[in-house]
Amino acid sequence: MSSIRVLIQEQTAGGFTEMRRSLGAKIFPPLLAGLWFFSVVQLPVDLLGQGNNVALYVHVVGVIIIGITGSAVAAWETTRARRTGVGELERSSAVPRSAVTLRVVAPVLAWAWLTYAAVQVAALVRSFSVRVNWPSPTVIVLTLAFIAALVAWGALCGSFLPPPLAPFLAAGLAYLGAIVQSVYSYDANVARLFPVLQERWDPAMKPDVPRLVLVTAWLAILATILFIGAARDRQFLRWPTRWVPLLLLVVATAVPLLAQPVKAESFYGQSRDDRDPHQCRDATGGGQICLYEADASALPTFAAGYAIAFKAAGTLPTFPKTVAAGGLHGPAPVMAYENFERPDESRVAAAILDYTASPTYSDPQTCPSPPTSPLIGDDDWSHFFQALLRDRAGMPSGRQSAGSEVLLERLSKVEQTVQDRWLTQAIADYAACKAPSPPPT
Repeated sequence: MSSIRVLIQEQTAGGFTEMRRSLGAKIFPPLLAGLWFFSVVQLPVDLLGQGNNVALYVHVVGVIIIGITGSAVAAWETTRARRTGVGELERSSAVPRSAVTLRVVAPVLAWAWLTYAAVQVAALVRSFSVRVNWPSPTVIVLTLAFIAALVAWGALCGSFLPPPLAPFLAAGLAYLGAIVQSVYSYDANVARLFPVLQERWDPAMKPDVPRLVLVTAWLAILATILFIGAARDRQFLRWPTRWVPLLLLVVATAVPLLAQPVKAESFYGQSRDDRDPHQCRDATGGGQICLYEADASALPTFAAGYAIAFKAAGTLPTFPKTVAAGGLHGPAPVMAYENFERPDESRVAAAILDYTASPTYSDPQTCPSPPTSPLIGDDDWSHFFQALLRDRAGMPSGRQSAGSEVLLERLSKVEQTVQDRWLTQAIADYAACKAPSPPPT
């Protein structure tokens, strides 16, 4: 019995001691260093200032890298516990199998969660350096539940599979059976139950909170069932009042996810619209700027950019009366502004001018290729219109062909009212798939 007591003390030592002994203490800190570079230093600049998109980016990293690593480490720790005599401990003591298995697996889960939390916090801090925009907590909690399910799966594999193969099979089966299926959507049902959300939600979309809460509950219950299976706790299984509710809950959370039709662009995201909190602000020339509440601090910047663009192109009929985040409406024409990568006055003005100079074909079916003209060489007329308006606003017009440069030089000597008349007709001709007439001299 004394040897069993020693075994109990060694295998069920509490808290931080177990975390230091765990293989996770050797695996996750170096992994964190690599993820720090990949998820923080290499964080795409177009995500900065967008809390949800930063959380989604780290979510993918957390599930695929941290979750799969946690699965392999949990399998290894479980097989190590089997080899070092925890099975004997389970048979010879009153310690419940679930408690002993929890002592083995909990440090792995703790290391995985800490690694994810560190990467998520670091990525958000970098994002906040551009603009403070908090992510939805549902994305973070979903990631934690997904990682827990993968760690529990690893423990289950370690409990039943041969020790040399368990870590590799746990990681491989989890990756091929859940991650790959979800990422590449081989099976829509798998993608719903194990969502690896490679999406962007800001500013035109928002999280579908009820569905995210439901799938998080499903993953948490699944993790509990997998953990109980890994523990082989027969005492637990003798009481139907304990395991039957778990089965009912896992079915009750999975069935609505599988049965729900997809009506939106994303199963776990929703398009924003005028019903979402937003603010509008009057702009130069009777225009209007409308942004969602989370982005309202950028309204002065957008108003200043609108004023710059209005001075250069406000008299053209294609100039937008409303500049709004995707899903919001106002007086037509409405320009949907989607790119919130560090918005400043010049970027906003350039985007408005490019919108003004980019006509939509009236009938795309009858215009297989854009009309060209020897006047501008190989350039596209739409590109030339953009360059002209940017030049009028005092902005860099970009690289042009020799013909376009000559034409820009000619037009710069013509009064803006004359330019406007030609531009209005030229844009209309281009939209009708006709080559514009030569500009005035």
